[in-house]
Amino acid sequence: MIVGRVFGWLMLVAAFAAAAIEVFRALRDGLWEVFALGEAWAAVDADSLAGFGAFVEKSISPALWSSVFVPALAAPLWLYFAILGVLFLYLFRDRPKRHFRRG
Repeated sequence: MIVGRVFGWLMLVAAFAAAAIEVFRALRDGLWEVFALGEAWAAVDADSLAGFGAFVEKSISPALWSSVFVPALAAPLWLYFAILGVLFLYLFRDRPKRHFRRG
């Protein structure tokens, strides 16, 4: 259980870092731009992003790529990290032990 909570806190730290990147870019450039999931993925490995897009378009549906995946990849990276962090902290929270009475 502790591993899940640690992972949740790490995801929240990553969300804060991704949001900080947006703030620092805005201060540097003078305009606010979203640091998107797709942008981060392309920075890590652009070939895998292009391969995933080609796979979805050819194997599943081009409409699915353009209507679902492209908007999802344009969403802020911090949002995904925050959702994962809160989800893991909720799922792996300390729960009070239940005492059952017999009789």
